[in-house]
This record gives sequence, C-alpha cells and structure tokens, in this order.
Amino acid sequence: MIFVANELYHVDYVEGLLQAINLISPDAASASEKISHVLDILIKKHISIPEGLFEKSLDKEISKDTINVDTFIELAKKVKDVIK
Repeated sequence: MIFVANELYHVDYVEGLLQAINLISPDAASASEKISHVLDILIKKHISIPEGLFEKSLDKEISKDTINVDTFIELAKKVKDVIK
C-alpha cells in the first residue's frame, strides 16, 4: 500500500509539474520542448535508482507495521462488538 500510495502521489506531482510548465510557457513549441526535457530527466532518475533500494525501504516500512497476533484478535473482537 505504501508503494502504491507513493506512486500515485508521484504521478499527481508529475502531472501538476507538467501542467505548470505548459501554463507558463509562451507558446506550444516552447511548452513541448520544456515538457520533453523534464520527462527525460524524470525517466533518467527513475532508471538510475536501483530496484533494491525500493525493496529495502519497503521492507523497512512493512516491519514497522507488525502487530502482535493476540492484540489483533482482541481488537477484532472489540470491532465486532461495536458493529453488532
């Protein structure tokens, strides 16, 4: 979920960045050139990040989310009682 949320945020950020470039450019040719340049930079950065880096950070985040099974069962029972 963390990975998906990060990717969705990144997509929204990139979309906003490209829209801003398009709005501040004096004409379509200039906007197209600037957007192409920005996309080239983003793609190069994405390719240069080792895949293992994502896996390590994901594993670190997942390890933070561990919960004791007994605690989870008690919480589930309380939720079930509230829903009834």
